[in-house]
Amino acid sequence: MKSKEQVISHVTKNNPQYFHQFKLNDNILKALDGMNFRTPTEVQRKVIPLALDHLDVMVQSQTGTGKTAAFGLPILKRLRPDDNRTQALILAPTRELAIQIAKEIKCYGKFTRAHIVPVYGGQKIQTQISLLRKGAHVVVSTPGRLIDHLGRNTISLNHVDTVVLDEADRMLDMGFIEDIMRILRHTPRTRQTMLFTATLLREVQILARDFMHKPIKVLLSSDRLVVPSIDETFYQVGRRNKLWALMQVVTLEDPHQAIIFCETKRMVDIVAERLHKLRIKASALHGDFRQSKRERIMSRFRKGDIRFLVATDVAARGLDILAVSHVFNYDVPENKEQYVHRVGRTGRIGMKGRAITLVSKEDFHSIAEIERFLDRKIQLEMVPENITGRGKDKESKTRNPLRKVLDFNDMADTFGMIRLRLDAGEEQGVTNFELVEFLSSDNPMWDINIGMIEVSENETLIEIKKHVISQAMKRFQREKYKGLRLHYDFIQNIRKEDA
Repeated sequence: MKSKEQVISHVTKNNPQYFHQFKLNDNILKALDGMNFRTPTEVQRKVIPLALDHLDVMVQSQTGTGKTAAFGLPILKRLRPDDNRTQALILAPTRELAIQIAKEIKCYGKFTRAHIVPVYGGQKIQTQISLLRKGAHVVVSTPGRLIDHLGRNTISLNHVDTVVLDEADRMLDMGFIEDIMRILRHTPRTRQTMLFTATLLREVQILARDFMHKPIKVLLSSDRLVVPSIDETFYQVGRRNKLWALMQVVTLEDPHQAIIFCETKRMVDIVAERLHKLRIKASALHGDFRQSKRERIMSRFRKGDIRFLVATDVAARGLDILAVSHVFNYDVPENKEQYVHRVGRTGRIGMKGRAITLVSKEDFHSIAEIERFLDRKIQLEMVPENITGRGKDKESKTRNPLRKVLDFNDMADTFGMIRLRLDAGEEQGVTNFELVEFLSSDNPMWDINIGMIEVSENETLIEIKKHVISQAMKRFQREKYKGLRLHYDFIQNIRKEDA
């Protein structure tokens, strides 16, 4: 259905304030009333009237804004209950999201005769075939499993009136572009297509151009912004101290529930295991888990039995959990879009959220890209120390049980130099020449490891190469300089623009 894309910025003239103003049928309104749904969200106010008019819409909106009702209610309104053929198709990137969407639409259609069937990998395909044969008005599916059914001729999309692509950018991120195109070619050219995305990636716009008919673009969030109700902080910490830093900020923040993102499955397992040993209610979640185990973990997380979910990007895609107060990026994501998706797990439907990212010096280039994408700076801070917690878990009510270790690689600048501040200066008789002699007395060639020395009235700043810093520390601790014991502390290198 390739047609010239005609996208406009839409503003609803009659902006409904209550669900009954959408002219939904009584059975749907009865279900909404039972769920205490009376006032629609912004995405529902703007999209439902367009969807009821059978228009194609391209909606840019963050997860957690009420999208499911925005497309689910119009679908239920137009369903023909006496026709058992599939009339609506909803594609979602993950099995968790497909299950959740189906569950929500079933709640909205509780008093209708609508049959909603989720179709996803990990469940026996024969079970799904049996349900589809009985009649499925609405099919909610992941792309891969739907391709399986099309190949087996166990589903027909010939009478689909509406197609919804939920979290389209994520589906494309996961490599489903060819599957989605193939699926859309199995649907009627006269269908209505609704596309929901958090970011307007080029691939998303190409998909809209080739498979939508004059879509109306509804912008509810900029593709260059994260949800405004989220506070973001970058904390600089070396790789050796990341777990210590995580415990510090967890103790400081005292999150209600949080997702901790790691880049690899192995790191997910390591972090979850360490938290578990610290008697913190945490569980790992990644692609190696069987579907039954994943569903048990998510059920416990939704109930609040698990406080911290440690997950990879792929495992956490499509999760829609309102209780998540914090997102912790244990590892900086590989690209800027992933950062937006991760951070979007918190601050749902106007609730306040916090996103904290642990950054090592090797990540400075990545966070600079993220900031350019967001078109704003995020303050880079040092991890606070000497924190006493007030949290829910036993350990977070005391000090961090983990000790910070010296990480000379993190302390060093790009030239391999580590800066020390000594507690003596001109008043105490410190001079550049004598300080170099003091440090290199055992080895005259040792002075090549010393960089800048700045002597002020009562303190001295000195640079020493990281591979000999331990020797310098021992000399300060064991020997006196002109009868003085020189005490030192480290001057942490932080990104220049944040200094």
